[in-house]
Amino acid sequence: MWDIREHWVPTYWRDTFTAGMTSSQRSESINSFFDGYVNQNTSLVEFLGQYDKALVERRKAELEEDFKSKNTIAKMNTTSPLELKAGEFYTKKMFTIFQDEIMGNFALWKDKLGKNGNVVEYNVGIRTDDKKKYLRVLFDSSNDVTATCQCAKFEREGILCRHILHVMDRKQVPTIPKRYLLKRWSIDARYRAGGTTSITQGDTSGVNGLKRWCLMSTWQQLIEKVGNDEILFKKMTDFCTELAVEVEKKEKEIVSPQSDLVTVGSQVQSNIGPSEIPQSNIGPSEIPLSNFDSSQILGFTIRDPEVVRTKGRPKRATRHVSGIEATQAQKQQRQCSKCGGYGHYRTSCQKRTKVAANEQQNADTQDGNE
Repeated sequence: MWDIREHWVPTYWRDTFTAGMTSSQRSESINSFFDGYVNQNTSLVEFLGQYDKALVERRKAELEEDFKSKNTIAKMNTTSPLELKAGEFYTKKMFTIFQDEIMGNFALWKDKLGKNGNVVEYNVGIRTDDKKKYLRVLFDSSNDVTATCQCAKFEREGILCRHILHVMDRKQVPTIPKRYLLKRWSIDARYRAGGTTSITQGDTSGVNGLKRWCLMSTWQQLIEKVGNDEILFKKMTDFCTELAVEVEKKEKEIVSPQSDLVTVGSQVQSNIGPSEIPQSNIGPSEIPLSNFDSSQILGFTIRDPEVVRTKGRPKRATRHVSGIEATQAQKQQRQCSKCGGYGHYRTSCQKRTKVAANEQQNADTQDGNE
């Protein structure tokens, strides 16, 4: 079974929801996250600051993608009402994936196999392929349209496959049924966390990520409900202005000197007094990384991990080069026709330059004598 796993594993996990992810994406996403911020020479203390920078840039990129999805109109490739509904509902990235499926359905062909009440069974596949490779689609056009495909793309990735879209398009379905529009792929999914406010009622440990999520959700819903009401809009504007003034005053307040928290990149806790912190004129979050000494603040020194020798042949190999390899290397180099040396041509030969200089000098001397 292990030798033929490529045949039975996809079938076994066919109807398991994985959102289109693979097992290899975990390491690839981590590498791309730190790309450009850390390298093999980055120390542990520098890593803390670089990690925060990478996190800020990732959040900034997410906000930019949200802005593009909410404030741009999706470009349609067809006149299908299914694509129009998907453009209004999906994010920019998911709509691109859906467009690949809607465009791929035009190369398909369907054969009707049978009918049982309102349920019709079709064989759907590429026209030029053998019909043995066709996939079965069950289509129910009763009260609410339902469809299932043998490829199970919706069950696995949460988006309709081209086989079901082909049948819906030929049956002139006016829109995508709600059951096939997952909220996690919608434009407003980031700001609509319905039912999460009750989770944070018993949490008094400060403002965490879940509370921020609920606040954004509530504020987004409030903005939508206000609509074009001028009075309510003015009240919201006045409230935001007063809150902004209050936050600005709070930021200008002097932080208590009895702080027991020192931040370097990310937060590092230490029970220390104000007299033990070096550079007392600098705030606890403004200590430069270059001047940071963990032994003075934390009571112990943070050192870089030991460098482990990598596997494989070293970059600077000391292996003796054979005569054949040396000859082949010389053949690949340029050979000068003037001096017979390698690595340059006749036009850039130093000997030719010296000869020309000597001839010019002799000519100048002869002119002077004359």
